[in-house]
Amino acid sequence: MWKYIGAINKYGWLMGIVFLVLCLLFPMHADHQYGWFMGIVHGLVWLPNWILSWFSSSYFVKAPLHTGAYNFFWWLNFILSLIGWVEAFIPIILSLFRKVK
Repeated sequence: MWKYIGAINKYGWLMGIVFLVLCLLFPMHADHQYGWFMGIVHGLVWLPNWILSWFSSSYFVKAPLHTGAYNFFWWLNFILSLIGWVEAFIPIILSLFRKVK
């Protein structure tokens, strides 16, 4: 179990810092319309934006004013990012329920 947690700590912190920097570099503004490129970026950083939205009303998980291409690429990258997060945590969850021999 601890080797998986160590791997998450080693790469998870780096990924978290990269995603947080992306959130700060590419903030969402409610009065700006976003296109396909920002749909890719915002779809990848949905988790940090979601967490930041708990503490500040200026952060959005998804831009309120967007194009159809933004919507498509946001959902595509949201799903791919979600799969990545689930794959990262499955070994940890399985190791918690594995019987010790």
